[in-house]
Amino acid sequence: MIRKTMTAFALALALPSLALPETAVAEGALSVQITPRSAQDRQALALGLALYGIAAGQGSGAEIRQRGRGNAAALRQSGKGHVGVIHQDGRGHQARLAQRGRGHAMGIFQFGENTSARVRQRGSGQTGLLLQFGW
Repeated sequence: MIRKTMTAFALALALPSLALPETAVAEGALSVQITPRSAQDRQALALGLALYGIAAGQGSGAEIRQRGRGNAAALRQSGKGHVGVIHQDGRGHQARLAQRGRGHAMGIFQFGENTSARVRQRGSGQTGLLLQFGW
């Protein structure tokens, strides 16, 4: 599973016009959020997340995968054309992803323990990748 995540992360970093990753460290956790700048990079990241979903057996544009214990995830979509992925590996993770409108793509990947994420996408075409590592 980590291989898939690192592949998605490498794809995101390979895109030339990505914004610099936003990084935050707080009480035993490291979060890295990547947001593409150009329409071409948004499409490439959305495609990467869709391919991850296909490899994971996703059929509806929404995928939650949990390994470990004590994890909680919620993914809500309204509108059309969204890709949402929540991947939790470890214990005590919490993630909420809400997508409303059209054509959003977001991947939340949590590893280790006790990370927390809340992402809301509204309007159209918002795309991003959030990687969290907790200890």
